[in-house]
This record gives sequence, C-alpha cells and structure tokens, in this order.
Amino acid sequence: MRRYKKIECDECGLEVDKIKYLKKIKDKRYCKECYKENRGKHRNELLKIDKTLKEDLNKIKREDPRTKEYVKKAYLKKTEGIVKRRNQKRDTKVPRIKGSKEERKSNKSNSYLTHEEINSLKRMLSNKGLSWEEIDERIENLINSQKEIRRSMKEQNKSEEEIKSKQQILLQELWNY
Repeated sequence: MRRYKKIECDECGLEVDKIKYLKKIKDKRYCKECYKENRGKHRNELLKIDKTLKEDLNKIKREDPRTKEYVKKAYLKKTEGIVKRRNQKRDTKVPRIKGSKEERKSNKSNSYLTHEEINSLKRMLSNKGLSWEEIDERIENLINSQKEIRRSMKEQNKSEEEIKSKQQILLQELWNY
C-alpha cells in the first residue's frame, strides 16, 4: 500500500492527502477556506479602486444562467414567441367547407402563345411539310414581331386593349397560315 506525502497549505499550514484539494495562485497553494478569503480580499481591493466594477459584477450576477431571475426571463422569452406564433396561426386559419373552392381569376391575355399552343402549332406546320428548323424560325420571328409591335404601340401611347387586339389578329393570321 502506497503512502502519499502530505501536502500543506502555504497560508494556514493545513495538511492535505492529495494535491488536487489545494488551489494554486501565483506559485502558492491554498486550501479551500484560504482560497475563498484570498479571492474575497482581492475583489474588495479591486472594488475600492474602480467603482464601475461593482455594477458590472451585479449585472453578471443577474445574467448568470444559474440565477432564478435569468432562468425566468429566458423562459418567458421562449414561451412568448411560441404563444405569439400559436395565436397567429389560430387567427389566420379559416375553416374550409368541403366541396367549396374559390375560383381563381386568371388575367390571361390571349395575345401570347402558351407552351401547348406552340407544340400544336409545330405539329400543324410539320404536317404541312415544313422542317423543324423552319418551324422554330417562324415561331421565333412571330414572338419577336409581337414584342416589337407591343413596344412600338406603347411608345405611341396606345391602350392595352388595342395592343392585345393587334396581337390576337397576328396570332389568327398565323393559325390560318
């Protein structure tokens, strides 16, 4: 059985079995009680020198995660956000009646080609004997001419209805092509 050398506190001379029971400050070892006294004296000296340190210490104590005040504030902060989100969800939801759907109003201007219309136009032109390259060129030219007409009519300060009617006439000529 090993026998350890007993180690003493440099302040009061208390003998301790293990070195881990002593705290070290500036190459001196202190027991628990001496360490508390030493730190207390040091803190009091600092507080005498600088008055703002006391306010900072009090602030740190209040914001210390182990204090009741801080825990309570943190809890309120968390739950407040959750309650707000819950209330928002409750307010915004409207009960849906089965079978009823609101109709969406679509402001589709019939003056542009949709994807489906382009595909059907390509099929129609290919049945007439045009190659795919020619078909793509014609459709691109049509789209570019519509853009140019729209731009020129806007420069002339024409109304949207006139512009749409002009583009629809161009599309009808294309389908009759």
